This record gives sequence, structure tokens and C-alpha cells, in this order.
Amino acid sequence: MKKIIALLLALTMLVLFASCAKTAGEAPEGYKLASNDELCDYVLYVPEVYVTESTKSNYTIATFSNADKCTISVAKLENVYAANVDEYWTQCKEDYAFLSDFTVEAQGTDDAGNPIEWARASVGMGETLKEGYRYVFTGKYNGTAYKYQQIFLVHGNAFNSALYCITYTALVEHYDSHLEGINQILSYFYFK
Repeated sequence: MKKIIALLLALTMLVLFASCAKTAGEAPEGYKLASNDELCDYVLYVPEVYVTESTKSNYTIATFSNADKCTISVAKLENVYAANVDEYWTQCKEDYAFLSDFTVEAQGTDDAGNPIEWARASVGMGETLKEGYRYVFTGKYNGTAYKYQQIFLVHGNAFNSALYCITYTALVEHYDSHLEGINQILSYFYFK
């Protein structure tokens, strides 16, 4: 009996070790890894023409065009004490006071706090598919008008979970022209 228990414990340790050691797979054709595989617990692939930076475990940014001000970033949010994503979004709106002409175009819930179907963002595919809440807003920073899309994803389990935010930013006039490419990037995103 002791040998069986010892064997089961050894197998459990092996499975746990293997699950912690996951690395990013091969990038899709025409894409490269943007997230730091040693630091991040998520995988973000972007087209090869993007300029990327991922030097922290909780943040990755990729820039397509300085002229369009088009970026996509992933942040693992720390010290979030909101009861739900909608409450956290309410706090975020207060933080965006630095943007003049701040306007919410679409948010993840209605006035009663019920999820709006179109606002549920699907990120990844197959086994990597995660559901999140999508928020779209505009605002001016230093006189320049930007449009943003933020997707909040909860990853983990009841004992250990974290909130992640994927943000797409572009000049208002270029937002729609990059949206299809951003959606393709989102389809390749996954957690390790």
C-alpha cells in the first residue's frame, strides 16, 4: 500500500512540475512571440512587423505603427479588490479622468449589471478559448483623439485567480482599419 501511495505522489509531482513548465508553441505563420516566454503566464503572438516589449511578468506591449498610434498590450492586473468585472470597470472609468472628452461607446453590462451578449469577448480558440468583457471608449490625450478597446479576462480557479486586461489603442481615424488584424491576434492568445 505504501508503494502505491508513494507512486501516486511521485506521479502527482511529475504532473504538477510539467504543468508549470509550459512554454509557448511555434508562432503562427507570419507572426512572432511578443510575450516573454520566461516571465509571462500567457502567450501573445503578433505579426512579425510589430515592435514588441515584454520585460516584466505582468506586461507586454506591441506596436504596429507609430503614425497610427496602434498598439496592443496585455497586463496582469495587481491588487484588484472589486467584487466583479463591472465594479472594476467603474473604478477604471474614474482613473481615465486624464482623458478629455472621455466617452464610453460600449460596455460589458447594461444598467442593471447584466452581461450584454455582444460585449462578451472570445479570446483564443479551442481549448484556449476564454470569455471576457469588452469595453470600448474614446478620449483625447494632449489634444489627440484615441479609441480604445479593453477586454478583461479572469484566469485561474476559485483559490488562485487573476484579472488580465488586453488593450487595443489607435487613433480614432485608424481604429477600424486595424480591427480585423487585432481580432486575429486575439484568436491566437492563450494562457499557459
